[in-house]
Amino acid sequence: MITLLKNYTKNKGIFFYGMTNINPLLFILYKLKYRYRMWRGLSHLYSTPEEEDYVFYPLHFEPEITTLVLSPFYFDQVALIRQIARSLPLHFKLYIKEHPAMIYHRSTSYYKELLKIPNVKLVDYNIKSVELIKKSKLITTISGTAGLEASLLAKPVITFGNIFYNSLSFVKRIHDIETLPELINKQIEYFNYDEKEMVNFVAAIFKDAIPFNFVSIWYEGDLQKIKGNKGVLLLCDKLMEKINTKHG
Repeated sequence: MITLLKNYTKNKGIFFYGMTNINPLLFILYKLKYRYRMWRGLSHLYSTPEEEDYVFYPLHFEPEITTLVLSPFYFDQVALIRQIARSLPLHFKLYIKEHPAMIYHRSTSYYKELLKIPNVKLVDYNIKSVELIKKSKLITTISGTAGLEASLLAKPVITFGNIFYNSLSFVKRIHDIETLPELINKQIEYFNYDEKEMVNFVAAIFKDAIPFNFVSIWYEGDLQKIKGNKGVLLLCDKLMEKINTKHG
């Protein structure tokens, strides 16, 4: 609290990502709400997955680049889920699962707003996403990794943002929300999976992949240590290789 008070007094007119200079009173309020949500739990809002046709939508972490930068027109997830739900075939359900890093960070009213939508169900965050993907008829995501996991499992995917696996021919990105019902129907009824393309895609990723623990330097304050980090050096070498290849 002393650190927060010092930071807030010194930098209250400057925006910092996170809670490094938040008003200490607001910080206390936030922590109290968080503790209450933990005590109250979310089990009373959960539905048990059933043997039924459903589309899976995993909630995104917020705030994050996946919604604010890669999909600036679909960052309101409640509004987007409402659009997806009303675009589904009549007998379909839309299963929603919370992002692991957002547990108890959203208010209960957020989930209740989602559950006002007739064909939406909230499932327990402890259920593995891969199990929900396997049994789903379609995966919808803004730009999350669930779309890539679904593609590896030969499941149809619709994305709403700019993400690298959009380059796969069988992954469809929506550009006009009014065409969503038609696109959902096509992906469910006429999905055309190309296993060879998927294998080539994964092979290309492994070819250009490097072992790099990016998180290890995220909060590193010593520039010299960052410059000498093995992962950073490997990344720089790979970038130079790409530049040299492109320019001959």
